[in-house]
Amino acid sequence: MSAGTGAGDSLAAASLHDNAIQILLYLKTQEEERASTTAIRDATGLSAANISGHHAVTLIEEGYIEKTGKEPGDAPRDANVYTLTHRGRKEANNLLNESQAPMSKADMIRHMNQLQDRVDELEAMVDEQRAESGVDDDLLDQVETNSELVEEHEKRLEKHWQYLDRILDSLDKVSEKVQNL
Repeated sequence: MSAGTGAGDSLAAASLHDNAIQILLYLKTQEEERASTTAIRDATGLSAANISGHHAVTLIEEGYIEKTGKEPGDAPRDANVYTLTHRGRKEANNLLNESQAPMSKADMIRHMNQLQDRVDELEAMVDEQRAESGVDDDLLDQVETNSELVEEHEKRLEKHWQYLDRILDSLDKVSEKVQNL
């Protein structure tokens, strides 16, 4: 695959392996659009060797990400750190319109807690508004809209939990096979 520009860029991203797309989408969801091999592994279920040895190389060659350093991880060697490029951000945005980004359990919990905090804030505002001067329809509409968003995110998180459970089951099976060798 060669790195193109213009209208052909979307075609280049579409021809990426699903695992490379998962890496690209995960990086897009992270603060500063960067993550270590360990974090990517935990969120996607890919092996660190699979990430650094093949998919990251392809993404770097395509100009979607760049290797920006190393950091201590849970392996004997430090984990590579990757960051989205401008081109990678553009492609990730296009891909996010078509699919969901992978999330680690910690990311899911953090995201869910942020949503719940926002709902709690809005509900407190509604209660305060009611106590002061009656019900404000605009505020109630905001609470209803945010409650619907929380429900949508809960459904999305449930799908991620199911995906994660399948990955963990697969890992258990592989582990059993390795132990039986």
